[in-house]
Amino acid sequence: MVFVAAAITAIVSTSATWAADLPARSYAKAPVFAASAYDWTGFYIGLNAGGAAAGTGLTTDPQTFIGTGARDNSDNFKFGVTGGIQGGYNWQVSPSWVFGIEGDINGLSSRRTTCEINSCFPDVPLSFTSQTNYLATARARIGYTWDRSMVYVTGGGAFADVSDSFVESGVPGAASNKVLSGYSVGGGIETALMSNWSVKAEYLFADVGTNRVLSIVNPISFVNFHHEYQLGRVGLNYRFGGTAASRY
Repeated sequence: MVFVAAAITAIVSTSATWAADLPARSYAKAPVFAASAYDWTGFYIGLNAGGAAAGTGLTTDPQTFIGTGARDNSDNFKFGVTGGIQGGYNWQVSPSWVFGIEGDINGLSSRRTTCEINSCFPDVPLSFTSQTNYLATARARIGYTWDRSMVYVTGGGAFADVSDSFVESGVPGAASNKVLSGYSVGGGIETALMSNWSVKAEYLFADVGTNRVLSIVNPISFVNFHHEYQLGRVGLNYRFGGTAASRY
């Protein structure tokens, strides 16, 4: 028994000595996964829909039979719906900044009539009607990104196909269909969903200038129809090429 106890003591002592001589075990840390960094670069197309207010500012010729003086109706807005398509290209120039160009074309439910017969000019009853057949814009965009979202401002040109007319004492006085051009400004926010899809919410203001409509009866008399628009819409975009890149 004394011999066995001595042998066990010797073995334990030797094992402890070997353990002390072994190098310390090192452990590799597992990589820390970071959220995906969305790359906005590439072409995209999409659809949009929302609400729109189409406004017409009316100015009549104060020197002729159309009214007894100039009359402005700049608050004559028609509220309706809008829908259309858009497309463009983005360049992600840094982790936080995106530059791009975008074009769109929208239809509007914007037919509006003001100054019903016998309500505007008691001496010369008139009514004015305006309709926008389409509104298109071509704009630049500058966006600031974080995570998978981007806020942006936008501005550029605007184009509208408008039809304007007026009626005098129940008889058509004049009508004009014309494509007007002007400017557009706005802003919005866009968020990447999954893969190459993103959604956006956007506000846009556009002013396309004035359509001067001459009278059929008296060519020296006219009505100016000044057109402007306010759009609030949401959109869905699909971007071609590229994927979200993971960071470690």
